[in-house]
Amino acid sequence: MNKIKFNILLSSFILISACGVKIEQLVEDHSSNYSITEVFDNSQNELVFDMNITFNKNQNSGILAVVRDSLDKRKYRTVFMAKAGIKLFDFSLSNENLVINHIIPALDKKIVKNILEKDLRLAFDPIGKSTFSSYKVKEGEQVVLRTKKSKKYYHYFLNQRSKISKVVKGNKKKSVVEMTISYKENQEVSKIFIDHKRMPFSISLSSLSL
Repeated sequence: MNKIKFNILLSSFILISACGVKIEQLVEDHSSNYSITEVFDNSQNELVFDMNITFNKNQNSGILAVVRDSLDKRKYRTVFMAKAGIKLFDFSLSNENLVINHIIPALDKKIVKNILEKDLRLAFDPIGKSTFSSYKVKEGEQVVLRTKKSKKYYHYFLNQRSKISKVVKGNKKKSVVEMTISYKENQEVSKIFIDHKRMPFSISLSSLSL
């Protein structure tokens, strides 16, 4: 992406409506206690995805490799390479901070690095121990668990097998970011799609076998 296109993209963010998408109406559910399962099994230390990042109509495609610390899943390294073999970014993340080992100039912008870090954390950070309140979708049976982290509300939508099918990040009424997850027959992650509601930015991930 050249500098002119990138500057046009950043300018377009300002023009996007600040209104997020309304979260489906939820009804408190006090009848049962529900547990939440991590998206990735603790035994999965190496993950590889076909990755596509979309800025408005501009795309960067390649392979994302994620290597998680075997002892602390909050520590992991993500390397995104174009299919031609060019490294686009290389981040090391932990519960405390982000270390940028490498990033190409076109992505080396504060707003882009901030979005990438938050999206990677949404997808790969362990949920950990949190206090959840349980809800159900009005006129339905889908279970939704809500928790609050750093002033943001996270809504975890569970499928029939109690796996996370969608994560909505925002406040109690509107979503800012939505992540949908689909699974293979063996319950390993097949696809992840992260969609921003206030700006033309999305990430799609398709799992590749090692």
